[in-house]
Amino acid sequence: MRSFNDCSINNWNTRNILIIILSAQISMIGLIALDELGLHVPLLRQFVGFFYITFVPGILLLQFLNVKQLDGTKTILYSLGLSLWTVMILGLLMNSFYPFLGVNQPISLLPLLATISSVVIFLCAIIFIRDNGILDIKINYKYDQPFRAFCLLLIIPIISILGAHLVNINANSAILLVLILVISVIFIVITVSNQIDTKVYPFLIFSLALSLLFHNSLISGYLVGYDINFEYRVSEFVKLNGIWDYSIYSNLNSVLSIVILPNIYSIILDIDGIWVYKLVYPFCFAFVPVGLYRSYKDQFGSTIALSAVLYFISLLYFYIGISSRQLIAEIFLMLVIVIMFSDRKVARTQNKLLFIIFSSGIVISHYGLTYLCLGIFLISLAFIYIFFHKDLSYGVLYPLNVFLFMIMGLSWYMFVSSSSSFTTLVSFGNNVISSIFIDILNPTSNQALSSLSRDEISVLNDILKYLYYISMFFILVGVADTVVKIWLKKYEYNYIYALFSISCFIILLLSVTMPNVNHMGINRVYHILLFILSPVFIIGGLKTFELINIKGSKTINLLTIFISIFLLFNSGFVNEILNDNPKSISLSPYIDSTRFNQMEAFGATWISNYSLCNSTLYGDEYATKTLASFIHLQCQDTVLYSFKIRETLNNNSYVFLRSWNINTNEIFVQEYYSRVVYKNFHTNLEQYFSSNAQGHHNEIYTNGGSKLYFYRTLDTI
Repeated sequence: MRSFNDCSINNWNTRNILIIILSAQISMIGLIALDELGLHVPLLRQFVGFFYITFVPGILLLQFLNVKQLDGTKTILYSLGLSLWTVMILGLLMNSFYPFLGVNQPISLLPLLATISSVVIFLCAIIFIRDNGILDIKINYKYDQPFRAFCLLLIIPIISILGAHLVNINANSAILLVLILVISVIFIVITVSNQIDTKVYPFLIFSLALSLLFHNSLISGYLVGYDINFEYRVSEFVKLNGIWDYSIYSNLNSVLSIVILPNIYSIILDIDGIWVYKLVYPFCFAFVPVGLYRSYKDQFGSTIALSAVLYFISLLYFYIGISSRQLIAEIFLMLVIVIMFSDRKVARTQNKLLFIIFSSGIVISHYGLTYLCLGIFLISLAFIYIFFHKDLSYGVLYPLNVFLFMIMGLSWYMFVSSSSSFTTLVSFGNNVISSIFIDILNPTSNQALSSLSRDEISVLNDILKYLYYISMFFILVGVADTVVKIWLKKYEYNYIYALFSISCFIILLLSVTMPNVNHMGINRVYHILLFILSPVFIIGGLKTFELINIKGSKTINLLTIFISIFLLFNSGFVNEILNDNPKSISLSPYIDSTRFNQMEAFGATWISNYSLCNSTLYGDEYATKTLASFIHLQCQDTVLYSFKIRETLNNNSYVFLRSWNINTNEIFVQEYYSRVVYKNFHTNLEQYFSSNAQGHHNEIYTNGGSKLYFYRTLDTI
């Protein structure tokens, strides 16, 4: 007899599993049929469809691969990863072969539902025949302490949702400010009190992570951010045509996390693609810190693991600024880390197969993360070969697996989207090599050095910078301690992990010192490297306190207090409370940002509907990023240009002005000093046009909150 919380679904009786799966299948088909008949059941199709797409294929694959003896946390994580991988691969196969069978729009409701349902039924049949009645485990739904705690922890994401809604309807961030403060206090309480059952930690981490993600992603009814608007534009183009044209030259067109996965969710759940990016992707991504905790725990214990994950989610880039394709790729990266560093019960062959599946998931989800992971794998393998060739087991990081990952990555991006992403890699390499001896340690050629060396406009920003300095110092101490202990053969944790942490630290140093290396941006690189380096931060902090004679439980408490303060500064909480250079669009909704209002959305929709195609459309930096999510159907050939200092507008072009531009007479621009370093600032709208647009502007659209002008130079008037 097992309790609800201890039982892993992949260890249940086969018949019970199949009953649940087939019930979800029948419910999904029935709800879609009712919708087609005009009988809508609010939200039920969305909830059932989300469970069906996100977990059902993965649960069946775990059964099919006979992966047993997993705890509940790992079962959920593996089911999530295998499901996302399966639906993307199915979408790819449908897109490739169905047109030859006369199905010209394979990425549409009927083909998707028929294919996924057929695969599910086929797997159910195979599993039932093979495992008929094995593992007859009875389930006792006992409402014990972890389950009650789970119900209580659901309140935190609900508060986040309500707080975001209040910002959207009333520009009032009071609830979100309280939320951030409560989360920072929870950080301290769970460490200092030491009274919480460790079984609750995965629930707790998921709840805190989801709350931080939702407090940003649910701001506005439209997409907020930079890359995400262009990703939506690409995915909607695929959805409109019902098929993915893999020959289009575009980095964004080369990843299935944009062209396939969001469209499957959107079509099956019957929701706009915007809500896939704002709700579904963040929900799935909230499992990443849960998986990292599970991996860290097996090596360092629950206390260090929990503190490391709290530091990971306190970083601003965890919940602000990550592109949707990177969200999905990082889920697979987390699973690769779990496979490499925490799974000892899964058979060796199954471990290798799961490693290949999850690493291929990285490849088809994000090109940048693929190349970065390949670099980490190769450097780590070199360390293993040089220092431990005969004394250390490779685990799943076997050279053949890494070679296969490299072949998958290079092959995919060489043959998809006309080698766009591979060309980007080659260009990146050429830029680094050509400038390595000229611009090394030059702040104007390195975004990280520029950020670290520039004078901040606020004392609070200076404090935040020093908090980052302290974080990197702790990581340095942690890596140094690891190297010394390896040298003295006194390292007590996983040696493969130790070599990975050293490899990540080397890449971090290169990102900070070498010109043009941090093409992905130092914030993004640092966030990714923390998948490995977060525990090193904790170990380095503990070692630092030990060196200054602070020992015992006080050390981990001090680190948690530091992380709590780090969150308050990173999130913009302190800036908003003290009204000192507010920076968070969630906590400071009155600041200028990529957030579109309804009038601006109406203006952008008018542009798209009235076909200003094959033309050039100008706006400031915020306008062009958000316009991309609207100009995606009829006007694929519209070229979006941002205003640039000392750059004149093209003749016969259009100029779009946002509410901020109209009300404040300011535009937001970026001035580039090199390919990777820039500064952001607002400048006067009239002064800009007097310097950069010596022509005539005809107003052709206005709704009070947005305007559109047609621009012609003087010599053509």
